[in-house]
Amino acid sequence: MARLLGLGNALLDIIVPLEGDGLLHELGLEKGAKQYIDIETLDHALETIAPLQPLRVVGGSAVNIVRGISRLGMGAGFVGKVGRDEAGRLIRDEMIRLRINPMLHDSLAKTGCSMALISPDGTRTFATFLGAAATLNAHDLNANNFLGYDILHIEGYIVQNRAFLSRVLVIARENQLMVSLDLSNADIVDRNREFLHRIIPQSVDILFTNSESARAFTGKSEKNALFELSSGGRIAVIRMGHHGAMGRRGEESLHVPCFKAAVVDGTGASDLFVSGCLYGILSGWSLAKSLELGNYVAHEVIQSLGTHLSDERWVDIRARASQMAG
Repeated sequence: MARLLGLGNALLDIIVPLEGDGLLHELGLEKGAKQYIDIETLDHALETIAPLQPLRVVGGSAVNIVRGISRLGMGAGFVGKVGRDEAGRLIRDEMIRLRINPMLHDSLAKTGCSMALISPDGTRTFATFLGAAATLNAHDLNANNFLGYDILHIEGYIVQNRAFLSRVLVIARENQLMVSLDLSNADIVDRNREFLHRIIPQSVDILFTNSESARAFTGKSEKNALFELSSGGRIAVIRMGHHGAMGRRGEESLHVPCFKAAVVDGTGASDLFVSGCLYGILSGWSLAKSLELGNYVAHEVIQSLGTHLSDERWVDIRARASQMAG
């Protein structure tokens, strides 16, 4: 069976619907922004939000993607790092439950945590403590962990650790894996543009971006950026939110509209889009079908709080995928 190996930050996601924006001011967080926090701020925030009964789920971009692949019925594994604490055990147990091979290294640091604070107007403010995830390094890599997989998917936050990513790409090439990279954060792309322009042409087979990251990487609008992102024959996909997605493979360029739905929470929608798209690619589908499934899975997740869908919803999604496969 075709399989996907994910590599990235293993985090505990804490999702908190707020009654107002007072807590954001108290914690010194900019509304609508994505920011990193230290352990003291995290501990204070966790104590403050405890009465709100926040939703706690296993997360991290690459984790969300391999979970989606597994729920769609394909084999999946994950390489990451967690602490020797309750959150780390929760992440490991959840992966085992979902039949994801958990290649999780232990760290003396606390397991990473990402809080999604949802304001009454729907604006999401993210505060992330990377913790153990930030200690993942080249010494943790074992080439044997890469055996038996078809695609290695790397989340874009790993780009910040250049030496580590360079070593990962060497191992992937030695094991003849296709490499998928998701550039989901325009600020990270902007700070590492020169490095990315060096590694992507020779090492990346499938490239995911959003509109902002595509512009940060190429300096061009979506349509023109797509040609540059797909140069050398790689598959390139640009997510455009409620405008759907654009993709290019070889001489085929296309736009696939999104599915309309009432948005409850957009957390993880871009990750689950990647799950659906990679499932289609691994299944040998056309790019159009792959993007359509990605849009369909994303439209399902935005209708619920958090990134986890019920077993019933996944039954329906698998049925949709089976129908699309013909």
